Amino acid sequence: MRATDVGGGSVADLDAGSPEQIYSYVTEGVRDVIRALESRAEEADADDEPVQSEIIAALNLMQARLAGKQEELRASADWKDFTVALYGETNAGKSTIIESLRIHLKEARKLEQQRQFDALIASHGLDEASLESTRLSIAQAREASARATLRGQELDAEAKEQLQALELERDQQRQAAALAHANRTWWQRLLGMFKRDSQAAAAAAIQVRIEELRARQLQEREQVSNEAAAADAALASAEDMMARRLRSMPLLLEHSDGVIIGDGRPDFTRETQRYVFDNGGAPIVLLDVPGIEGGEAGVKAHIDRAVQTAHAVLYVTGKAARPQHGDKEDGTLEKIKRHLGPQTEVWAVFNKRVAAVMPLRNAAGLFANDAEGIADLDRGLSEALAGNYRGVLPVSAYPAFLALADRLPPPQALVDAGQDRSGARRKFLEEFDAGHLLDKTGFAALAAHLATMAMDAPRKIRQANVFKANQSLRTVVEELDRHATSLEAHARKVIAETKAALGKVDTAASRLRSGLQSDAADALRTFKTSVRSDAYALINGGIGNDALKERLQESMETHVAVLQESLAKRSRATMAAFQNSVTATADRFSKHLRDLGELANGQTRGMPASSFSLDLKVDNGVNVVGLVTTALGTVALVMAGPAGWIVITLSALGIVISLAKALRSLVDDGYKKAQQRKAVDENLERATASLKRDMESSEGKVIEALGSACNDVKKRLGVPQKDVKAKAAVLRLSTTRLDALSARIETTLA
Repeated sequence: MRATDVGGGSVADLDAGSPEQIYSYVTEGVRDVIRALESRAEEADADDEPVQSEIIAALNLMQARLAGKQEELRASADWKDFTVALYGETNAGKSTIIESLRIHLKEARKLEQQRQFDALIASHGLDEASLESTRLSIAQAREASARATLRGQELDAEAKEQLQALELERDQQRQAAALAHANRTWWQRLLGMFKRDSQAAAAAAIQVRIEELRARQLQEREQVSNEAAAADAALASAEDMMARRLRSMPLLLEHSDGVIIGDGRPDFTRETQRYVFDNGGAPIVLLDVPGIEGGEAGVKAHIDRAVQTAHAVLYVTGKAARPQHGDKEDGTLEKIKRHLGPQTEVWAVFNKRVAAVMPLRNAAGLFANDAEGIADLDRGLSEALAGNYRGVLPVSAYPAFLALADRLPPPQALVDAGQDRSGARRKFLEEFDAGHLLDKTGFAALAAHLATMAMDAPRKIRQANVFKANQSLRTVVEELDRHATSLEAHARKVIAETKAALGKVDTAASRLRSGLQSDAADALRTFKTSVRSDAYALINGGIGNDALKERLQESMETHVAVLQESLAKRSRATMAAFQNSVTATADRFSKHLRDLGELANGQTRGMPASSFSLDLKVDNGVNVVGLVTTALGTVALVMAGPAGWIVITLSALGIVISLAKALRSLVDDGYKKAQQRKAVDENLERATASLKRDMESSEGKVIEALGSACNDVKKRLGVPQKDVKAKAAVLRLSTTRLDALSARIETTLA
């Protein structure tokens, strides 16, 4: 790795031969950019340093989060085997597709599983023929036992009936013999001693037959009992054999085809499962990822790690339609964007649910009726994932699985008869051979496509891992760009508000200058008119020149005092109006800044989940209104004092009333008065000119103080504008430099 410049900072050049260094490269690159900004901040003006430090502090927090993400990617990365994640909604058929591929591509673990399945079948007699033979033996034994039991019952009934008949006949003979014996004469009794009684002999013969019958019945009953015992023993043996075989069924289930396939329950797959395929010496790893629509909180870590590990993703969906947005929570589309946005290669797999043979008979093809929905799915994912998305692969995984699965458990092993896949397999294979099913369901095409995805695997592995690392940086760059754009827009609004506020301050100052000048002119006119009126009244009443001179001096001094008091009062009112105007302007300005700041912060909070946070403080902690009031106090101090803001030197003015043509004035009173008025006017003009010079001199001091105060006010009003422009500039600079870093990564490892 060698040093190179990245937009103002220095980072290590990424070696394309060691792309796994990408994670530290990104982390160090961001640190270099921040270090460059810190150096720039140290060289900045003291006023700019806090503003830049605020941006840099926010960037440091963002960098820490980015470093954590890079470490997470590094821990998840696979740089050896080309890995494809099957990702999608719960119960979309991901496991069915993977199990079918395991059988079709002869995955090593699947071959061992099948070998153990076959061994269990052979050693435990779990094949259908053996199970059927045992079932038949049980049925035959039960039938034999039932026959023996029935025969025994029949024998008992027959024996009872036969015995009852013989015993009745015997008893009748005995009764007849007893009656005949009782009715015989003595002679007949004597003869009977030498001759056998036929009736008694008949009864004895019947008794012999009874004994013979009992012996025969006992023999037959014993034979039937032996037959029943043999049948029961055969039944017990057959049932024991079936029980032993059924007890072995769970072990058989563990090694049967389809054991990884869900049974319709949500979240059947709780952890990511990894399957490795040889693929002609170029291994492909398939990841069976938990569904994204079940209890996602419990499987989120597995989903995140799987998609971070994968170099390509097959998004499996059972719906021929674009993924849906969420209302209050993230919908499928938002989850796809979040999980699959950093992927370089994403394919959609539309898994059509087919549970019967009839849809496969469609001459136009299994997916003919789904063409419009598939096109909508294609458009939706293309809009969401842009260039990373490649297209839709249609498949119907369940019939394909049934075509391939020849190690299925017998129905006796199943708790739920509805999961009898062996029976379903027979139905499909009765109409289509396995190869035909693989073609019609699109599975053969999918398997071939998967093999081609692994072509040029080393480049794809490098590209996928580098893209993910760089994509986390791109996410930061895009986020900072949104903030910078927002801050620049905010700055433009603040600049416009500042320009308006400064214009209002200039207008208020102009009005103050005009007001002060107008007040001075009005006061001077009042002074002149009042003094002239007083003097003319004296002249009209008749007054000597010396007396007129003295009285004129007194009048001027009196009205100068009135002028000063009046002008001070009016100028203070004018000044108060000016101060109120500027303070109101500053108040409105400060309020507008707060409103703009709240609006900008609200827009920032409305951005996607962010690792960068910047509070747009309205005026960087400066109390604009308070500082304006302080600045205007300078002008108030200039105008303070008992004499107001005017210093008048009227006492140095010499009043001259000419005595020329005095002789004529002695005899002509009108002429005298005319000359006195003229002298008054001349002296009044000189006094007015002197006063005007004094007033203009004092006004200059006020205007100078006003200009200084206004400059201070405008400087203070310009602080927020300066701050927000500085923030926007630093944020834009950091965005540009990080964008340059990202571009360099793309160029180096493209």
